[in-house]
Amino acid sequence: MKYLKDIYAKYSVMKVLPGEQKYMCYDEFMQLINNTEILLIVKAGPAEMGAIFNVSMMTQIDEITNDWHIRMTEIEFFEAIVWVAKVIDRFPNSVYRKWKSIVR
Repeated sequence: MKYLKDIYAKYSVMKVLPGEQKYMCYDEFMQLINNTEILLIVKAGPAEMGAIFNVSMMTQIDEITNDWHIRMTEIEFFEAIVWVAKVIDRFPNSVYRKWKSIVR
């Protein structure tokens, strides 16, 4: 769990303004996925990872005047990682080492 929290902390800074609650946007999520080279290993496309981003997000009532539907919280990030793990089916050692190296 510590590694996931560290990864979330590292990749949830792009669009967060000072004083705002941390969140991860789609671009940061895709950057994380691309840095781990998961798409190459499992031969999944970015569209599938985009769908995982959307499925992991809580449903929002007001998506017109509010942008919470594109702000992934830490809990939603954990769910997205579970979906990614499901796509991978099982984590090969090389993917695990790559995820670990991102945190450092």
